[in-house]
Amino acid sequence: MEEDRKVEAALGAFMREAFLLGQDEGALTDTTLLIESGILNSIRVLRVVEFVEDHFNVTMEPEDVRPETFENILSLAQLVRSRGGG
Repeated sequence: MEEDRKVEAALGAFMREAFLLGQDEGALTDTTLLIESGILNSIRVLRVVEFVEDHFNVTMEPEDVRPETFENILSLAQLVRSRGGG
């Protein structure tokens, strides 16, 4: 089971380190609404895309960069897995 959560864990760790330093890092869960909660904005989405491509060795296409993909960590992890990452 833990093996199945490697993508989510890596995404969560990146977002905590990159965007939540000094804040309540416990507020970020796999289902936290990333855009609505203010964790992600347009610039931060680009940083996440760069992380995903580098860390998981996958390519995100322009059509992947849409609100549904970045709804929460689970939706982003689903995309990563669909591209063979993780």
